[in-house]
Amino acid sequence: MKKALRAVFYFAGLVILSLGIILNTKSAFGVTPIISVAYCLSLIHNWNFGNASFVLYCVLAAIEYLVKGKNFRPIDLLQIPLSIVLTRFFNLFGAILPDVTALPARILCLILGIALTGMGAAMNVNTRLIPNPGDGIAAV
Repeated sequence: MKKALRAVFYFAGLVILSLGIILNTKSAFGVTPIISVAYCLSLIHNWNFGNASFVLYCVLAAIEYLVKGKNFRPIDLLQIPLSIVLTRFFNLFGAILPDVTALPARILCLILGIALTGMGAAMNVNTRLIPNPGDGIAAV
């Protein structure tokens, strides 16, 4: 029962994290450092943000594998399916939430985005299940 609750908490954290990241993008004031490369590439080349983020996460997981070497655990490979889920939520929230142009709405998006990104990341890290590739590479 305890593991099931951790999994639900973890999944809720993924949803909250992805919503926070998308709210940051909707604010047009900037994004988190780890996601900034995918965000910039998606804007410059008109790529899908979720797909660009997935590619970035795969690159981060590969770097983590190379750095960890023998210490890379098979369970760490679950970062890839996790990334698929996370980035699909990016696409979902990106499609559902409208673009905002009014300054007060952008500021509200930024404040909510920062709060939800922090909350979602903390929920994921605190469960100590599967780190997202950004957290995994930071831990290495």
